[in-house]
Amino acid sequence: MEEYKGTLLPHLIKNFNLTKNQSKKLICVTSVCDGYGRIKSDNGQWMLRTSPNLELHSFTYDLFLYAYNIRFSMFSAPCKNEKYVSTEMYGKSTKNVLRDLFLFTPNFKTCPAKILHEKPSAYFLQPQPTIKFLFNEPSWLQKIAFRLALDLEGSITTKFSVKKKTMKKYVYYQFQFEPVLELSVTHPSLIFEWQKLAYILGIPLNVKLDKRSWTGLGGLRTSKQEKLINFYKEIGGFLFQTLIHKSSSNNGNINNDNYSKNCLLATCYELITKFGHLCSKSFSTREEAMKFRSYFIKNYYIPLRDKNKKCGPGEI
Repeated sequence: MEEYKGTLLPHLIKNFNLTKNQSKKLICVTSVCDGYGRIKSDNGQWMLRTSPNLELHSFTYDLFLYAYNIRFSMFSAPCKNEKYVSTEMYGKSTKNVLRDLFLFTPNFKTCPAKILHEKPSAYFLQPQPTIKFLFNEPSWLQKIAFRLALDLEGSITTKFSVKKKTMKKYVYYQFQFEPVLELSVTHPSLIFEWQKLAYILGIPLNVKLDKRSWTGLGGLRTSKQEKLINFYKEIGGFLFQTLIHKSSSNNGNINNDNYSKNCLLATCYELITKFGHLCSKSFSTREEAMKFRSYFIKNYYIPLRDKNKKCGPGEI
């Protein structure tokens, strides 16, 4: 067997008979989702650049090795005071690879090129990216693709809100623990293709609107606890130990920097299943609600989060 860098690809080959064609489709998922990557077919360039995530890059390296028998470089590079990991491939062989990958989707470019001041009208004249190549694949591969997309473009946030409510002139304050799972895709056709795939997998996601986005679309999301549980228990959660960076402490969110997405997912699952009766609680005054919010975070959320810090991904 080839010398693979990670363990996931050999596992998929051994236990699911992953084909080279399916490996190419997973490369396409990575290429469509990657927000930092660059693909240039004219001069033969393919690059994946993310925040440090060696598992993801090892898997990408292995996919190319298995599908095309190509080895290329992986290295860490500082960028704007942050470290990124890059996997890059150049040259004539890359042109041949891209020519093959374009058989699955005619484009990997998911938005107008800002650096060229490209207008949406000009962008939409080009062939558009797609993930339709996943719809006829078996469920296990669809799950891997969905989990891979969420590692690249997904997020999980833990919000602890206190809201003023009124019921028949009675005013009260509601504490609510609100975990949110999101996939940040704004392309007007890709967003509905990912929504369809999520629905097939049993995790309906709602389209989020965002006026700041170039399409007015802000991605896919769900805050329904049963869907989050399905993603964790049935799908397997995030594929790799992707760390959270620059999490917000505003608007009721707690700072989760340097904890993995899977750590937060496992913590949310335990809070919902073990302490669900405490995740939503009403109080007569805002002061009481805020006091309970602090108590909940300190005595339930943080201990579970720290316990799950080394939590790995679910089974495949």
